[in-house]
This record gives sequence, structure tokens and C-alpha cells, in this order.
Amino acid sequence: MRSVIVLGGYGGFGARLSRRLAADGWAVLVAGRNAAAAERLAAELPEARPLVADRNDDLRPLLALHRPFLLVDAAGPFQGSGY
Repeated sequence: MRSVIVLGGYGGFGARLSRRLAADGWAVLVAGRNAAAAERLAAELPEARPLVADRNDDLRPLLALHRPFLLVDAAGPFQGSGY
């Protein structure tokens, strides 16, 4: 099963994306700074787990530990964000 980390995975856009990915068979790691919010959404989804992560931190250890197939940054605000 392919896994994906969705940063901001419990927010407005991220939650929609997390739900859709889970429905399509992805193992979703619902990630963000708010552990309780990540846990609530992950509990609703099949094969989902909560993950505390901040996109402003060094994500290399997190990526090495979980080895996701894909990382999606859905954490806002998006103004001023680079590629």
C-alpha cells in the first residue's frame, strides 16, 4: 500500500485531500502541528495515522522514518509559499 504524508491534512483543503486519498486506497499520514486535530481526522479514515509535523522544521528525519511515496503540503497560508 502506498503511503502519503499530507501536511495540513486536517485543515480545510487538506482534510478533503486526506479523505479522497484514503478512499482511493492510500495509507494517509494526517500531519500537522495540532496532534489532537490530526488524531480526530485519522480516526475517521481507513489506514490513516496522525503525525505531528511542522513544514517549517527539518522534515528529513520524518521522511526517513516513514518513507512515504508522496508528500503533499496542504498547510496554509499559501501566500508567499515557494515551490
